[in-house]
Amino acid sequence: MSKQGCKGCSASVHLSVEDIYEVIKGAEANLQEDLVEEDVYRMRLEICQKCPELLYNTTCKYSGYIVYVLARDKKASCQHPGQQMW
Repeated sequence: MSKQGCKGCSASVHLSVEDIYEVIKGAEANLQEDLVEEDVYRMRLEICQKCPELLYNTTCKYSGYIVYVLARDKKASCQHPGQQMW
């Protein structure tokens, strides 16, 4: 079985736990003071994980971002059209 590639690049859309962890740590280093509090982060992730538009358990269908990073960003918001969840 082949892995589906991202249409914007040659990378696989399926990420391992280790890959997700590395992406999160890199984003946190870049965002620094623009990170939400841990309780807000967890609440946002819970909402994203229940969303039927979550792809591969990692990616928002509407923004294309990895939700584990998006939910951590203080300036980010849910991109669901007409129904922002957070």
